[in-house]
Amino acid sequence: MLNSLIIPDHNSSLRVDKNMAYNISDFKRYDKMDQIVIKNLIIYMSLTFQKNLFNLVEIDPKDFIETMKLNRSSLIQEHKNPLFYKINSKSKEELKALELKHGRLSKYRIWDSVLENALFILQYENIISSYAQNTNTVERVSITSFSYIKSLHVTYKKTGKTKKIVYEYEPSDEFELSLKKFFFNITVENFVKLRSSNLEDCYLNLINRIQSENYKNNNRITFALQNFAELLNVKHDTIHQEKGFSNIKKNCARKFNTKFIPIVQKEIPNISLKWIKGPNSKFTNLAEISWLKLNPKLLKDHNNKIYDDLFFTEFFKDLSVYYENNHQRFESDLDLKFNGFIDWMMSYEDIEIKQSKYVSVFANIKGKIDNLEQKARDYIINLADLQELKLNDKDFLKCNNGTFSLTMNNKVYKYGNLKDVFNEINTNISFFKNRNP
Repeated sequence: MLNSLIIPDHNSSLRVDKNMAYNISDFKRYDKMDQIVIKNLIIYMSLTFQKNLFNLVEIDPKDFIETMKLNRSSLIQEHKNPLFYKINSKSKEELKALELKHGRLSKYRIWDSVLENALFILQYENIISSYAQNTNTVERVSITSFSYIKSLHVTYKKTGKTKKIVYEYEPSDEFELSLKKFFFNITVENFVKLRSSNLEDCYLNLINRIQSENYKNNNRITFALQNFAELLNVKHDTIHQEKGFSNIKKNCARKFNTKFIPIVQKEIPNISLKWIKGPNSKFTNLAEISWLKLNPKLLKDHNNKIYDDLFFTEFFKDLSVYYENNHQRFESDLDLKFNGFIDWMMSYEDIEIKQSKYVSVFANIKGKIDNLEQKARDYIINLADLQELKLNDKDFLKCNNGTFSLTMNNKVYKYGNLKDVFNEINTNISFFKNRNP
């Protein structure tokens, strides 16, 4: 029975703000390196925001570099024209003098690395030209206050005898809302792989459009050649020259078929490209992308899984904040904090609070359903009923170095996200209740 427990991979599906895909060409006003870092920061922020509990919203440069497969030396080097100097009232010379006097690890630090400049852009500049919150509202043609980050500061955490830099931030209300209400799903691994061929823009735009068209029971979309070339980062300045049009078509087809499709073919089954005639055209001048049409039932089941994951993400985030504020406010060790939270979740303490959180978050994400209060109570009580098992076997479920391990019958199952552990336990609750440690 235990073999039925599926260990999820956090890279398998990630919610990303649709506005990023709709306005992906807006990022091209920055130079190439800035584009790369900004887009990867948004993806990474989306990942950590959905994964982290206890209101921990931070960017660990080491983890960011490892997760997004970026080059460390490129990120820590000094930016040639940092935004830090432009938004500061003091002159560049005054700022450098203050940093020299008080040190790099002080409040007078100059935020001038490539990574820090990208963070400042996300806080102080309007990257995208239009912003929408849901599909039923009209996009604002221009905005003056949208940013991805509301506040940002640097902290220095001790690691042995040294200190490491971690950037803590507060996401903007718009960004946070989009991750809950106006999102599409990507595979982080594919995004990273496609970046080496400059195809990440194509990936974001295409995945967003495909997921939207799936709900319309449509499995094909078209692009004008120039737009398709821009998405693929294929040069198209010779489009009006002799043989320019046909050469650009060949280059687009070659890159799409040899670089893009091999990476995404499992994520987008049967994806293919063909050229078709547009209205009143004598030539095949439109790129048509098609893919496997999804069965409506499978699509509905897939959509339910997405919103189930969204619900449990927000549910455990809400509970973790309540737990920290009321039971463990001053604990700084994350493993101790997580293990304390696990013990609290698998207890009869604050049952009404836990049930209330379940109901309110569920109604906000998925709407009200019949017997919601009972559904919530069953979920909470199932975990609490395993309290004796947990007390008798400290290794039954614990956190170590940020990884959650579930031990049963001398087998250890590891998870990257606490909600996935609790959900698997609830799914197989009869198995656990009928076993002795």
